[in-house]
Amino acid sequence: MADPSKPGPGAIVIVRSLIYFATFYIVTALYLRTKALHVEAERTGIIRDLLRGEATREGYVLLLRNLLPAYRAMEQGLVRHRGHRSRRKR
Repeated sequence: MADPSKPGPGAIVIVRSLIYFATFYIVTALYLRTKALHVEAERTGIIRDLLRGEATREGYVLLLRNLLPAYRAMEQGLVRHRGHRSRRKR
């Protein structure tokens, strides 16, 4: 007899499907909401210069310096949530 406190294989498939759908939705929503900003960034400033192979070392260093706080915040969030079930390998 199956243990009623443990999900069966069908329930696991449903949960994995829901997680996949939610992840896909979030990624798609983020892409759609930031697309115009990314297109604008690709056409101006240092990003345009990088894509054209025309960036200076100084411009690239400035870009990295400006991105550092954002990447630090993301890394801190990953550390803070490292034990969360959504970050566990399946």
